[in-house]
Amino acid sequence: MKKVLLTIISLVMIFQLGCVVKDKKVKEISGNSVEEKTKGEVKDDEEIVDGYMEIINMLYNKDKGLNDGIKYIAIDTSNMRNLSEEGEEKLLKDLEGYGHTVLKYTMKGLKEKGFIEASIFKEGILFEIKHDSIKNNKITMVASKYRSGLGAIGLNKVVIERKNNKWEIIEENGSWVS
Repeated sequence: MKKVLLTIISLVMIFQLGCVVKDKKVKEISGNSVEEKTKGEVKDDEEIVDGYMEIINMLYNKDKGLNDGIKYIAIDTSNMRNLSEEGEEKLLKDLEGYGHTVLKYTMKGLKEKGFIEASIFKEGILFEIKHDSIKNNKITMVASKYRSGLGAIGLNKVVIERKNNKWEIIEENGSWVS
C-alpha cells in the first residue's frame, strides 16, 4: 500500500513539475555551465511585428535611391500569417516612424487606387512580405521593396531567429535587384 501511495505521489509531483516548467525558464546543462532558456514558440504579435520590422528596416536602408522623394510607404499584409488585427495596427504604427504616410494595400490595390501607374509607384515604395512559417523562434519569409518594374530589391528567402529578445538574420538565400 505504501508503494502504491508513494508511486502516485511521485507521479503527481512529476506531472506538476512538468506543467510548471513548460511555461517557465528551463535550465539546460551543457558542459560545465548552466544556461537558462525560455521554452516555447514566438506567438506574440509584438514579437512577430518586431521581426517584420527588422527585415523592412534592412530593405529600407538597402538601395536608398529607391526611397528618394517618397511620400508613401505601402505594406502588403495579405501574406503575413499569424498576425492579428492588433498586430497589423502595431506594424502600421511602427512604419509611421519613417516619417511617411503609411498605406495598407497590395500591388493590385495600389494600381486600382491610382498610386501605381505604368508599373511605377512615383511617390512611394511597397514592402511585400510573404511569411512562410514560425518554428523554434524562427520566421522564414520572402521580402521585397518595390518602386517600379526596374527599381525593386528583394530577398528570395530569409530566416530570422529571436535570441535574447532580439531578432537576428541567420540565413539569407539569395537577394535580387531589378
